[in-house]
Amino acid sequence: MRVQGKLSQTFEYDDNPLLSTREHEAATGSITSPELLLNADFPGLTNQLDLRADVNRYDIKGFDSDDFFGALRSRWVGTVWSASLNASFDYDTTRTSELETSGINIAGIRHTTVSLGPEIGVALTPQDMVNLGGSYVRSTYGETMRHTNYEVLGISPRFAHALDERNSALATVRLSRFQTRSGPTTTVDTIAPMAGWERKISETLTVSAMFGIQQMRSTVGTTQSVGQGDSSSTDLVFDSSLTYRDQQDRIVLALNRQPSPSGDGTMNQATGVSLSLIHTLSPQVSLKLDASYKVTESSGNGGVSNEKAYLTASPRLSYRIFDELDVGLSYRYRQQKDIMGEISESQSFLLNFVYAPVAADLGL
Repeated sequence: MRVQGKLSQTFEYDDNPLLSTREHEAATGSITSPELLLNADFPGLTNQLDLRADVNRYDIKGFDSDDFFGALRSRWVGTVWSASLNASFDYDTTRTSELETSGINIAGIRHTTVSLGPEIGVALTPQDMVNLGGSYVRSTYGETMRHTNYEVLGISPRFAHALDERNSALATVRLSRFQTRSGPTTTVDTIAPMAGWERKISETLTVSAMFGIQQMRSTVGTTQSVGQGDSSSTDLVFDSSLTYRDQQDRIVLALNRQPSPSGDGTMNQATGVSLSLIHTLSPQVSLKLDASYKVTESSGNGGVSNEKAYLTASPRLSYRIFDELDVGLSYRYRQQKDIMGEISESQSFLLNFVYAPVAADLGL
């Protein structure tokens, strides 16, 4: 078993942290993040536990918080069978968690998210692989006047057939159920059969794409006197990515359209594109860029489509002072467009130090 501790210290200035469209004030603060990583590897079995705490201190009332995060990743690989489990626990606030979903950006309200993702797979032949994956997400807010507690249960059987050394055919069926746990009772069932392919263009470049048709059925209850309403819709969904890796660069470009649960008590349809880039300039210097754009569509009164959009881009320059200490300087731009068409923007500057001593081997 290996144990590694990390300590991160971030100083931040943000001119509009809550992405307000009218009056807003800038925030200056710091985030202190101790982290512990545990790795326990056995023949055919890998386990990793990641525990982190964020101590947030700002000069604006309601921004201070002590947040906690945990993640467990476990994978077993046998001769024919394989199994994995990903689990996470997030205990943060709505100051940051709602930016890409409900857009209800309010400081000081607790938000707890628990997620589980088990999966089992079997190699039918050297060319054919079948996987059965599941997912469960439970989201709970400390205040339910403006936010809605919900849970999402999903299951997804998948099939992959290797056509040759570079090409594979893919097929899956994604099923999910979204259900609110506070406020009006809302249940949304989705089923989406999808098919596609994956091609290894070269030793460094891989592309994959899947397309399908999604059927969504919603049941919304209001009060006993009013009753409930049912609706259904059919939509195109897709999931595609392009990945490039070599000794100096790692680039991932993704484009997808899929259901997106929201803290306002709805299951929306979201189309997103994201870019992640890491370029190593030297053994001490690296450049990173994370950017994403997401458009969320929700059904309004009379079937009118309402759209919300969220854009973020963040370049970061990192320098390794010595083996155990890194310093990073980054800039982050955010833009949000609400359903009324009003646009808000934010610019922030961050200075980050990360101390990561050499992992200790406990010999267990």
